[in-house]
Amino acid sequence: MLPLLALLLASGSVFAADPGMQVYFKGSAAAIRIVVPQASRPGHVIFDSGVSAPLPAAFESILFHGRTQAGVRFEAQAGNGSVWGPWTAPEIETFSNGRFWGKFRLAGTAGTSVRLRLLNRGVPPKRVIDIFEVEAFRKVPEPIVITPSRVELSTRPGKPDVESRADWNAAPPKYDYTQIDPGRITIHHTAGAQPETLDDARSEMRLIQRYHQAGRGWNDIGYHFLIDGAGRIFQGRPENVLGAHVLNHNMGNIGISFMGNYQLPINDQPSPEQLKAVVALVRWLSEAYSIPLANLAGHRDLGKTDCPGDNLYSRLPEIREAADQPVPPPGPTAPGLPEVPGRLRRFGSSEPFLGR
Repeated sequence: MLPLLALLLASGSVFAADPGMQVYFKGSAAAIRIVVPQASRPGHVIFDSGVSAPLPAAFESILFHGRTQAGVRFEAQAGNGSVWGPWTAPEIETFSNGRFWGKFRLAGTAGTSVRLRLLNRGVPPKRVIDIFEVEAFRKVPEPIVITPSRVELSTRPGKPDVESRADWNAAPPKYDYTQIDPGRITIHHTAGAQPETLDDARSEMRLIQRYHQAGRGWNDIGYHFLIDGAGRIFQGRPENVLGAHVLNHNMGNIGISFMGNYQLPINDQPSPEQLKAVVALVRWLSEAYSIPLANLAGHRDLGKTDCPGDNLYSRLPEIREAADQPVPPPGPTAPGLPEVPGRLRRFGSSEPFLGR
């Protein structure tokens, strides 16, 4: 799932915000594919989630993201038992490829449920809308002890290629980072799209950063590295600064997130390219910062969450084992072809070919 830890700087101290909670409809996390019915007309309700499972704690807002179409309206309401608030529209930001994130300013106490619905505002029939994740979010400050040491970014050779923040046009952080001494690595999934093309992956990076900064109110994108479906590695935060990806466990913890959703019902599979990339990255981080591979974990090992999804979590032992192996030597190169003296001629001509 997307990381759920907000960071605030106040009076020289760093605080971690409570991550919020996944919203469950009909017993499963909200990952929903909606196909507009053939008979749907403007004003019709295209989709109604029904009442969610009661949320276990208080919340301040409902965040969600997915892929949408023009001509639809999202609405949500919060309630408890027979008392329900009004249907409310979200603040929503849509990207050119249809990806979006939104925020409902709905609040509730422990035991509150929510409903989500989608209205037709002119969308044609058979169009598809995906909701990847819905979460209830709240902020509960928690002090974190800051160590005064500064660890420089490693220049150790062998680092795999990484798309820089400038490459994907990252926004700057809201305030100065806090330095950390890396000592562990946690694997996540974004619970979103699994892009294959470079343009789509860069757009996904910008959406995730906006979701974290504007939606959750964090300093920056929460992860240190992200890996797209084609195995390209993207720089999130620098790996020597405090991230926002595991509640109560961010200090010294490098977060690596696979783009995609590796849990039912979406059920993406990590691609061979992604697995190869994460092995190379984990190997380099382990060597560059003296991180024991025993300190590689999945997000669910450190908190109550499905992240990084069953399909990715089950691969962690082989990732750990492969990263513990030395870099394989390059394969043998084919011997050079012998040089043959002579001149090229046009077919059927006795004149040399001069390139015209």
